Amino acid sequence: MTHENSKIWRKWLPGPAFIVLTAIFLFACKKNNDTPASGTDPNIAAAIKAVYGNVLKGKVTVTSDAEGLWLSVDRHTILVSQLPGFDLDALSDISSATVVTSQHGLILKDLDTGKIYLLVNADPESARRFDQVAALFPQGAWKNLVYGITVVRPADS
Repeated sequence: MTHENSKIWRKWLPGPAFIVLTAIFLFACKKNNDTPASGTDPNIAAAIKAVYGNVLKGKVTVTSDAEGLWLSVDRHTILVSQLPGFDLDALSDISSATVVTSQHGLILKDLDTGKIYLLVNADPESARRFDQVAALFPQGAWKNLVYGITVVRPADS
C-alpha cells in the first residue's frame, strides 16, 4: 500500500510544483516601475514617467565642440548633437547630478545648486513631453533644443 501512494505522488507532484515555483519566480522578479528610486526628488520621479526615462547619478563631465556636447556620467557617455544656431555652452561640469535620459531628450539636475537643464529633441512629441516636465519645476529650468541624444553604455552593463 505504501508503494502505491508514493507512485501517485511521483506522478502528480512535478506539475503543481513546477507551476508554484514558476509563479514565485515571476512575482519575485517583477519590478514596480511606478515607484521611484529611493531618494529621488518627486518632481524628477514625475519627469521620469513623463519622458519614459532612465536615471543615471553621479559626477557629470562636460566636453563641448562645434557639433555639440559629450557628457560622461556613471561610466556612460552621452553625445548631444546641437542644432545650428543654438548654443549649449551654459552646461559645465557638475559634481553631483541626477541625469534622466530618454528618446525625447535629456534632463539634468545639479544636486548642489538645484538647477535644472532640459535638452529637448527637436520634434513635436518631445516638445510636448518636455513642456510637461518644465511645468514640474516652478523655479525654472534652462531649456534648449537639440538635434539628438545618443547614450553609449559601457560594455559590461
